[in-house]
This record gives sequence, structure tokens and C-alpha cells, in this order.
Amino acid sequence: MEVKFRVSQPFNFGNVRYWVVFNTSGTGGTPYANGYLNNYQNYSFAFVVGGNGVTVPSPRLYEYVAQTNGAPAVAVELFYTPQQVIFTPNSNGQNTEFTILFARSIFAGITSPSPSPSPSASPGFSTTWYYNFFTTDNNNNPLDALGIGGPQDTSYQGGPLNIASVFDTTFNVPAGAVQASQPTAQITGGEIINNP
Repeated sequence: MEVKFRVSQPFNFGNVRYWVVFNTSGTGGTPYANGYLNNYQNYSFAFVVGGNGVTVPSPRLYEYVAQTNGAPAVAVELFYTPQQVIFTPNSNGQNTEFTILFARSIFAGITSPSPSPSPSASPGFSTTWYYNFFTTDNNNNPLDALGIGGPQDTSYQGGPLNIASVFDTTFNVPAGAVQASQPTAQITGGEIINNP
């Protein structure tokens, strides 16, 4: 799967975190930027690029693991090999688009015994996925998101995506949407390309 994330001004990887969040459970719906308010509902996995003074960006991968005692979900960092995730920080030559090409099998995560080398769905996820893109500051306060409401939007419908099929889905932030106060955090849209 290939993900392209686009912003209006050149990236500020040192002070802005750029999030690509997936719900791979097959149930629920779109994960939203203010997910911390509702126990990270619909969060399964997130790629986070930048933040905390980073000068050479690379995606960090997190799995959101539900707690059996009702406590908030825990974000657990997962590690991957260079063959599993290929990151291009300036894929359009204008420093306003990055691309993450990844093996879907890394989303098997820690909730299943081991990632499967097969490109088909493994026990860690369904073939129906939902997604969202957003930006935050270094303290994870939302700055922008897909959808008309900007960082507090809960109307955007990212998906469903059928990862068992070939698709190329392009999306843009709607006209009139609330915009981030920092142009480097202002999302313009993106693209998700899947090839099972």
C-alpha cells in the first residue's frame, strides 16, 4: 500500500507531527484527530512523521492496544525493517508531499503471533479499513485534519477501503474547511494506492 500526504506549505518536521491513522478492525469507522477524548476509538495503527525537533524524518509506527480494565488504549511503538516501509520525504519535489510505501503485513502488530509475509489480510486486521490524516504539535494537540471542521472534525468519512481490491483513492480537504493556523500543518489532501 502506498500513502501520499499533502500540505499547503513545505513540511516543518521539527515542530509538526504528520499522522496517517488506520482502523483495520473492519468495524467502527474513521479515526479522528481528537481520539484521545474517546479512548482512541477506531485507532488500530498510526504512522507518525516528525515532531520533537526531528531534522531527518522517518515514520514511527504505533499500534493502539485496548486495555481489558477499561483504561485508555496504549500506543505501542512497532519496529519494522527497511524492506517493510519505504519513506520518501519529498515525493513531489516541492517538499509538500511525502510518500509511505508499506507492506500491509506489518499491521498484524502485537495482537497476533507474527506478521504474515502474505499480502492478504492476516489475523491482525480485516480487509475493510478506514483512515484519516491529521497534524498535531509536539504535544499531540490537533492542528488540522481532513474534513470541514479542521482539527476537531468528526464528520469526515475516510473509507471504507477494501484492501483485497486494487484502488487509487485521491481526496482533498473540502473548500471552506477550517484551516490550521500554521501553514506547514495545513493539510490539502492525499492519496492511498492499494495493490493486493
